[in-house]
Amino acid sequence: EESIRIMALAEDDAIGLSKLLPPEWVEAIGSVVLSQPQVAKFLGKDRSKEMLPVRELTFRAVVPHRAEDWNVVIFGQSPCPRIESATGIAMFDGKYKDWKGTLSPTLRNIIKNAAKWGLAPGEVTKSTKIQALRAALEAADVCPPEEWFEHMRLNTALTTGGGEPNPVHEKFWRPIVEGIVRAILEAKRHKAGNPGCVFVLWGGPAQKLRRMVNAVNFSIGVPVEFIEAANPAAQGDIFCDVDAFGDINAALGSLGVEPIDWLPRKGWKEAGVPSAAASSSSTGGHKRKPAAGAAGGGSTASAAHKKSKAAMAASAEEVTRISDFMTATVDLHKMLVERIKGVANENSLTVTGVLNGLEHQPVLGLAEALSKAAVDPPLVASALSFSDAHPSDVVSRDGVAAIHLYTMGSSFYRALNRHLRAAKKAAIAPYLPCLRLFTHTLQTLNDALGRHKQVLWRGVDLDLRPQYPTGSTVTWWGVSSCTTSEAVARGFMKGSGTLFRVDASFGVDVKPFSAFTHEDEVVLPPGTSLKVVANRKVGKISEVHLATTTMGS
Repeated sequence: EESIRIMALAEDDAIGLSKLLPPEWVEAIGSVVLSQPQVAKFLGKDRSKEMLPVRELTFRAVVPHRAEDWNVVIFGQSPCPRIESATGIAMFDGKYKDWKGTLSPTLRNIIKNAAKWGLAPGEVTKSTKIQALRAALEAADVCPPEEWFEHMRLNTALTTGGGEPNPVHEKFWRPIVEGIVRAILEAKRHKAGNPGCVFVLWGGPAQKLRRMVNAVNFSIGVPVEFIEAANPAAQGDIFCDVDAFGDINAALGSLGVEPIDWLPRKGWKEAGVPSAAASSSSTGGHKRKPAAGAAGGGSTASAAHKKSKAAMAASAEEVTRISDFMTATVDLHKMLVERIKGVANENSLTVTGVLNGLEHQPVLGLAEALSKAAVDPPLVASALSFSDAHPSDVVSRDGVAAIHLYTMGSSFYRALNRHLRAAKKAAIAPYLPCLRLFTHTLQTLNDALGRHKQVLWRGVDLDLRPQYPTGSTVTWWGVSSCTTSEAVARGFMKGSGTLFRVDASFGVDVKPFSAFTHEDEVVLPPGTSLKVVANRKVGKISEVHLATTTMGS
């Protein structure tokens, strides 16, 4: 057994599983993950860059809670096939920031069902158009999508793409999904007062999993409830005919668990009110009114339980923790996408002097460099902790931390690039000391690696071709993140937009220092000048060919 444990630890180090899962989940499912014959292909550090979601988000549906604290598991199928959409959480499309934009059929019908049965009778029906649905959600002050997905939504295949058809992904993930179910049920058996779990099976493929759950639970024997309904994407009208979320709450009631507010209002986090965090036995909050005709006699809510101040404080702390996790997940994913798509915000033909003399400023430590910028101290501390754990032989501790901070799930890079592109000296002044540290670190790394030519890519779902006339020289004033993969850049474009090819004679791969250690991200410093070599239209795609001429500050 000891030799097997040592081999598993060695394999974990090769795969980096401990970077993808917290210790309790590595202990719970690590052995089944690492025992899969093709684990390196689907989870390894060098897996295909076209596989989605990005590696760091693969297990995001699982990690917010310990196994014993999941009360509801809703099964999906496979991740969204677009990098900006694939979040690692089933049915949660990362591109939706609010309910105002175009929604996928799945998300539209799920929220329509919750609104139909959760708002005033007749306010939303299955035939309600999207504009009226948006108005109803806004009037009810329902929280945005990223705060709504706070219970387990687990795809039966946790990856997609990478040159493999979905059945190949499903075959690899089948024993791991079974291992996740087993971990939850085993943990439930050993936790007093947490009697079981509700498994939600929407559509035929999900309903086939009922046999697997029952087989796993046969020797465990904890109470399990199943809720079945039509597929919300393929059979939206039929799906909306039943109170899908009321049925889940009725099942939770039969297990002695509080119901869930499936339409949490904005501000629930600040109020310390649990929302749709169906994962935790402390869920409750704004209870839905019993809906006429709901399964189980419409018992979708119960009288609010009186809680002690200590219990309420614990509940509020749990709400904050889950919400912070979801926000970090969304931000981390969203900001990688936005950094590479940020070329859309460049005013490339504008001449600005905000960086004049930057190279003559002293290089400070990160904390001192950010002393006048609006950056949260915990973010700085986190970046420095990363640097301590990942020292470099080439650049300083503070230099590594500056690059890591740029890639973290925070608003720092947004503010930095916004002020650089706006060319307002007063606004950028507090960031200049940090920018000096950042660019000095890039220069040091670039010099140490030796300047070499490489082809970089950026993609954006806008037609920017008129801003790049052939033969002109343009400047990217922001810190410019590029990818080495043409396929990844094209993935940002949704079939149309602008694809930038950059023949670069410099640029630094920041992957070793990034929050996304799987993704190749090459950074060009602010103020990089580029010659427009070619500019053409190919179908719906504008292709702009650039070549670097002058390295930025």
